[in-house]
Amino acid sequence: MSDRPLDGKVALITGAGRAGGMGQGAARRLAEAGADILITDLAVDRPELRQDETHGLGDDLEVMEEFVDALAVEFGTRCRAMALDVTDQSQAEAVVGYTVSELGSLDILFNNAGATTGVGPLLDQTDQQWELSWQVNTMGARRLSMLAIPVMASHGSGVIINNISIGGLVADAGYGAYSSTKFALAALTKTIAKEHGRDGIRCVGVCPGIIETGMAVANRRLVAELEGITDDEASELMLAAVPSGRWGTADDVARAVVFLASPAASYINGVLLPVDGGLTP
Repeated sequence: MSDRPLDGKVALITGAGRAGGMGQGAARRLAEAGADILITDLAVDRPELRQDETHGLGDDLEVMEEFVDALAVEFGTRCRAMALDVTDQSQAEAVVGYTVSELGSLDILFNNAGATTGVGPLLDQTDQQWELSWQVNTMGARRLSMLAIPVMASHGSGVIINNISIGGLVADAGYGAYSSTKFALAALTKTIAKEHGRDGIRCVGVCPGIIETGMAVANRRLVAELEGITDDEASELMLAAVPSGRWGTADDVARAVVFLASPAASYINGVLLPVDGGLTP
């Protein structure tokens, strides 16, 4: 594979407003591979989407713009940032329209935006939490994909990569609404692959395990609550289940995204790829 296998490609990434998150990790690696980038995130705070105060949201457009400006200088690609609430159809249309009109194409869509409102004991979860989780995790990816597919089909190629998480492969205590939306996203991924493979479009999923991001901190607290142990004990318990013996990083996920987006993966379609150090069976 060449050093810049994505030269001339245009990538749109949702949920890329958090420093150190998987969205920005993917943006960096995609730009390094030669792609022009548009990153998006809320750019406003929605407290109802927070799992807790440790899990921030991509609510600062100025910070996002500084990030992409630095990428452009470092890798010599066009990099932009826009506000996007993936639950808003008009905003989604505006972002896809901008991608095509200003960057000239839409070749790679990384549906990374996700909400953890569906995390917590099943009997404690409200209808509103389930609905928010559904609207962001499943319908958000569907909304962007529905807009991207005609664009990609018009030039006979494209890759949609959905960030599914291992929560879309296995169910676990405390993740009822979250896993339900992610299982649905896994099904959507395979449906798009089946229906649009002949349009030259591949649709695949990455399924990160325990990744060292802000969300992992909140997840440790949930495990501690469910098990009646301390946060440190929860951290040790979670890590003990990972055969590779370490936390994953945003860059581990980003490298998988670049591979799946690249010509090297041209015959990989409908796959749900765990990036979890061997955690899932």
